[in-house]
Amino acid sequence: MSQITEATLFRLSKEKLLDAGYTFLRLDDADESGRNARIRFSDKYGAWKVLETFPTKAARDRRAKELIESGKYLMD
Repeated sequence: MSQITEATLFRLSKEKLLDAGYTFLRLDDADESGRNARIRFSDKYGAWKVLETFPTKAARDRRAKELIESGKYLMD
């Protein structure tokens, strides 16, 4: 009998949420190269794309809060 790992359970749980129509968000900070703070999203397992970029982390955090409160976004 094969043993199910915690990582496998995590992946399967995320896949079920994605199949149910949820989108995962990740927040990235600005870095030393000058890249702005940004929100990335995943609407299929393992694929991340940039949703929006922001001049400040505060602006990014406000927008992330709005998205999460809308009901179809989850933080990764």
